[in-house]
This record gives sequence, C-alpha cells and structure tokens, in this order.
Amino acid sequence: MDLLQYLPDDSRSWIQSYIEQVGMERLTEYYDKVFIELYEMLPGESFRVLEKVSPENYGLFMK
Repeated sequence: MDLLQYLPDDSRSWIQSYIEQVGMERLTEYYDKVFIELYEMLPGESFRVLEKVSPENYGLFMK
C-alpha cells in the first residue's frame, strides 16, 4: 500500500488543520503514543504501519 499520499507538503502545515480536526489534546496524546512506541523499539525491530496503525490514523501517523 502506498502511504505517500499522507505525507505533508511541508513540515508544519498539517499541525493547525489537525488541531482543528481532532483537538489539541487528542493530537498530543497520539503524538506521545507514537513517540513512545518508536522510542522503545529495539535495534533491528520493525514497525509495520499497516498492522499497528488503524486506517483512519494513517494521515496523522505519517505527519
């Protein structure tokens, strides 16, 4: 599956639209959840987006 459509045009343009869409609290909760998941990965461990991220969160995850 090609997830490139979810990549932002620039590094910050997506933030305000997601705050308006889901709210600041949910955005920061999701960000923290993803950060911790990736931070705790062991060397050589893989993260399979299609298995761990629900389709409705692809855009948010990729940004």
